[in-house]
Amino acid sequence: MQSTRHRSIALNLALRRFPARAQLIENEYGARNDFRSLCDDLQLCVDALARWQSSDSPVAAARVAECAQSLAELEQEIETWLNEREARSG
Repeated sequence: MQSTRHRSIALNLALRRFPARAQLIENEYGARNDFRSLCDDLQLCVDALARWQSSDSPVAAARVAECAQSLAELEQEIETWLNEREARSG
């Protein structure tokens, strides 16, 4: 389980990525474990990307590419989640 501080960071990251959907993000984050998990994964991926971007390791470039791909996939998954929730409530 992630710490409360990490959860706050994860929520804030999702809010920054999708500012027009702030209310829905806050609602989903508070109500749905699966959505919180997506936001936590997003934060972990952003952190990993930053670490690899500053690494001198010979595998850093490959890891940056992997993290960037994972980040794009997570953002798409969150966007799909939000689209589905809006469609259900609309």
